[in-house]
Amino acid sequence: MESDDYTSAAAERQRAESRPSAAPNGRDIDGEPIAMKSKTELEPIIRQIASDASPVGMDAVYVHALILDKLTDIQSRLAQTERRLTALESATDDLQQRVERG
Repeated sequence: MESDDYTSAAAERQRAESRPSAAPNGRDIDGEPIAMKSKTELEPIIRQIASDASPVGMDAVYVHALILDKLTDIQSRLAQTERRLTALESATDDLQQRVERG
């Protein structure tokens, strides 16, 4: 590794360490508490991804289930937002055409 590469990598590490975490104190970017489902509520996902052979020293299955659940929620909300945006764009186009026609 050349000196410039090392310096750049060190500078990036320092910048990353100085950034605030995405969820300080269990809160989202707006300061709202992050809602997490219980392990029981996530049991269907846990059963799908469980492995008795896991060498990990933490409850990785539960953590992965939480992540997958949140991603599913985000995906659903994104699809809903995209549908709303498409409808809004269509309404805006219609309005613009009416204004242009006078």
